[in-house]
Amino acid sequence: LDQGSRSALEAVGRELRQRTRDVIGEWSSLLTDRAALGAAFAKHAPGVFTESQLDDVVRWCTERERMRLHIPDDPDEDGYAIDAEDDALLLRIHQLQRGPLAGPAGPLAYEHLMVDEVQDFAPVELAVLLGATTKHKSITLAGDVAQAIAPEHGFSDWSVLLDELQIPHDRVEPLRVSYRSTKEIVECAEHVLGPLGADVKPIAPRSGAPVESFAFGSSGEASEFLAHALKEFQRADPGASVALIARHPEQARLYYDALHAAEVPGVRLVAAQDFSFTPGIDVTDVRQTKGLEFDIVILLEVTAESYPDDEHARRLLHVAMTRGAHQLWLTHTGTASPLLPDALR
Repeated sequence: LDQGSRSALEAVGRELRQRTRDVIGEWSSLLTDRAALGAAFAKHAPGVFTESQLDDVVRWCTERERMRLHIPDDPDEDGYAIDAEDDALLLRIHQLQRGPLAGPAGPLAYEHLMVDEVQDFAPVELAVLLGATTKHKSITLAGDVAQAIAPEHGFSDWSVLLDELQIPHDRVEPLRVSYRSTKEIVECAEHVLGPLGADVKPIAPRSGAPVESFAFGSSGEASEFLAHALKEFQRADPGASVALIARHPEQARLYYDALHAAEVPGVRLVAAQDFSFTPGIDVTDVRQTKGLEFDIVILLEVTAESYPDDEHARRLLHVAMTRGAHQLWLTHTGTASPLLPDALR
């Protein structure tokens, strides 16, 4: 949505720039109104900020507003301290106070929208999209609660979300068949979810290789093993897509450097979702892989430190595991994650 929001703002054009500034001014005024902020948080998010923290927020925003007011009236000088996360809020204010968002051809009004990965959208972001539909408000939302790896966005469950968006619904229809991964991978990933799993388990219609786990005394030992295994994979199937997925970007960089030094051909470090989608070996972290799939997935450092027993780690590990279509390996140095089945620990 960030890129779409920026595009929508740009589409308004220079002739509507003053109106955009008015919306930003209204947003700034709200952030400097201590009474209004206090009442809003007390009603909608009690306990998120203490009174002293709200005082600090207002003090900081007031200083920024003072700086904004001293910027010359230059159409080429923005001067506003806007974060990417503010885009949806500003667009929603525009919709509520000034009407539909507009492009070069007029107001945006789509007959139907399809939104995937809904569990990683904030409700206000979806409200902006819904506000760009026609009066019928026709929209299809798809997502997996188990893969909600951005808890800061505020998605809790489907019914709450649909109520917030004021979308009438009789029920939420879950999809029961998992087509991407094998039965072995799906069962392992469902074990990782534990209490977060759905009441009805997904069905995986095909079987494959067993999920395997490898323990090492050091990352150097693990890298040496992986370098040899990856070269064998490439000789056996040059067209395969392989992903080495770490919990943290720093871990991905460490293993990439080691594999590159070992002259593993076709190895690539992906740090900003810049996947080439060609055969080879991508080394990356789990947040980069949402919505993607690979023939072979090797999870790096599936340790108790990287994946402790908490809800966020369960979802991250579940996402990483289910990127694999045919084969899944797990590696760890030190203590294995307590989320894994006993046989893999």
